[in-house]
Amino acid sequence: MTERSYLLVYCSTPGEGLEFIAQPMGILLLGAILEKMGLTVKCLDERIHGAEEIREGIQQADVVGFSTMTPYVERAQDWARYARELGKITMIGGPHATVDPDSVLDSKLFDFVFAGEAEISITEVLPHLDDKEKLKEVAGLGFHDDAGNRILTEVRPFNKDLDALPFPARHLLPMDEYFRRNKERLIYVFTSRGCPYSCVFCEKETYGRGFRPRSVDNVCDELEQLLAEYQPGAVLFIDELFTTQRKRVFALCEEIVRRKIEVNWVCETRVDRIDYEMMMAMREAGMRRIYFGVETGSPASLVTLKKRFTLEQIIETLKTARKAHLWTKIFLIIGTPKETAEDIELTAKMLRTGMPDQARCALFNPLKGSEAFTLYRDRIDPELINKEFVASGGTPYVHENFTVEELNAAKQKLLSEYEEWYDRPGQRFKRWLSRMRFYLTNPSWLKRRLARAG
Repeated sequence: MTERSYLLVYCSTPGEGLEFIAQPMGILLLGAILEKMGLTVKCLDERIHGAEEIREGIQQADVVGFSTMTPYVERAQDWARYARELGKITMIGGPHATVDPDSVLDSKLFDFVFAGEAEISITEVLPHLDDKEKLKEVAGLGFHDDAGNRILTEVRPFNKDLDALPFPARHLLPMDEYFRRNKERLIYVFTSRGCPYSCVFCEKETYGRGFRPRSVDNVCDELEQLLAEYQPGAVLFIDELFTTQRKRVFALCEEIVRRKIEVNWVCETRVDRIDYEMMMAMREAGMRRIYFGVETGSPASLVTLKKRFTLEQIIETLKTARKAHLWTKIFLIIGTPKETAEDIELTAKMLRTGMPDQARCALFNPLKGSEAFTLYRDRIDPELINKEFVASGGTPYVHENFTVEELNAAKQKLLSEYEEWYDRPGQRFKRWLSRMRFYLTNPSWLKRRLARAG
């Protein structure tokens, strides 16, 4: 294999001034794999590193790989154009390349396009960058052959042995810069991939519907490494559905306790895949916050979004989490197809009944690769697909009953009114009373709290 140097770039909006920036796990994991192959690799994050640093990185590398999501693909293309002008080999992977490899190939700015999980593909590609006939045997790869013909190989099967992957090479990025923007020192860890549910807005091509877990020991080994090297204030398990396998959740919690891994951690799940017993086991293992993808308090919108749980389950689970003395955050969607003002008011009512500690809301956005993108294609503005996204406050979906401005106003009203209600003396008293009930019901936790206070 020809000796080359490699640069991996995460493309996004420059992030100076942002309160929180998460570490880009994709390039860190690929960086670890390249290091394991004995290759020279460097990682840059456009939200951390300035344009001059990225230009210098590209100038010094032989091969430049880009990872990005759909809203930032044009930024990746601009950097790839610069790299190509310097005669560099260019590659791209990530969610956008997975769901839309054809348009990426058509741009002719990338020599190689990785569709799907690239951890195995990259080990098969790099030894044969100069042998395109050999590359035709690599699944999940797009490129142009020597005659200029577009080649898109068979779909890459999902990686079932996640324990075989190295831990992300976090040392390849300036972790202190991420911590500077996040005083909690939050670190991302994935313990599984895939989700068996079929929410209409969720893109499934990247990780699929099949649940693929890492082993309990493998996860705990990484947690111990993180504690030793970075002293995280919290770990966010970024699994799509952390509680998919009940037995595994209990086993992981038991091993964390057995090893005395003392770290606060956070996860996201569904309201119908957790109960009080599981919450208490997770709390014993260090969890203090839990996130739920609730989306709406409207029964009709729940059906449209194919959430497959009920309003009653939402409220019951939020109350159960408060009983377990867990801080809760829920994610909401405004502007579900055919949603009305009455549906939004039902969501407001759900908030006041379930009383989560925090709510976050985005406009309905039919991502490429999601069922929604197909179902509602006739109501999607093609000019906005790559421009309007969840964090932008916009959406390419042209709603039946609201303008984008009206949806944003409804979103702001929903959140601000709930936050004002949540902070009233009466609600603060209810939360205090709930905490007291928890400690009276669980005297061992009261002893721990008193011991810490002393």
